[in-house]
Amino acid sequence: ALWKLNTLPKICVFTWRVGHELLPTNAKIASIRQGFRQDCPRCGVDKETLIHALKDYSTARAILSIGGLDNKLLIKDYYCCIDWMEDVMRILDKKATADFVTTLWNSWNNRNKFIFRGKEDDAHVVWERAKTLSMISDSFTIGYGGGFKDEVVTAEWAELYAFEESLKIACSFNITTVVFETESASLVNRVKNRGTDVTIMGVRVNEIHKAMEKFKSMSICWANRCCN
Repeated sequence: ALWKLNTLPKICVFTWRVGHELLPTNAKIASIRQGFRQDCPRCGVDKETLIHALKDYSTARAILSIGGLDNKLLIKDYYCCIDWMEDVMRILDKKATADFVTTLWNSWNNRNKFIFRGKEDDAHVVWERAKTLSMISDSFTIGYGGGFKDEVVTAEWAELYAFEESLKIACSFNITTVVFETESASLVNRVKNRGTDVTIMGVRVNEIHKAMEKFKSMSICWANRCCN
């Protein structure tokens, strides 16, 4: 099912709501609230349906076009989103479909930004945000990414570098509460005892700690490899 794709839980919930036409577009609200305007707040079309908000509205379509969605899925007319999404699943593989719904989630957030702040981001900005999120959300935890550093380092330093990059990613998404898991007990101890560690690595941990202060709540804990 669409809402069982390998992506973040909140995006799975979003996808389920899209499939059941449960997102609060103006047309949806007008159907249950007498006197509520159902026109699109962004372009003024008579009725802001969900398919309009996610596919037919100009910025939404531009986001999908930049992402390389098959043009047949863009120009075909659909009455409701579930028909559109079923066609998507017939054409795209599971990973591409997961990327597709991640893009829709970012597009919907862009719509909400216009509703609550009076402006929306450019299509390229939204697509880049969706692409970044897709790269780090192959699991419901932020992880399973990879990278390369062209130098010889010990396993402990490699864990520290990975932790530092994870902090940067978390900061880029403005996450306020975060829990980092690592199989390196040494790294966990160094972070927790950073005030008393006078080694070179300890100094680096103290420097990294400045980034930790951006979070409202942050913790690091040990987890067995099979739990990651």
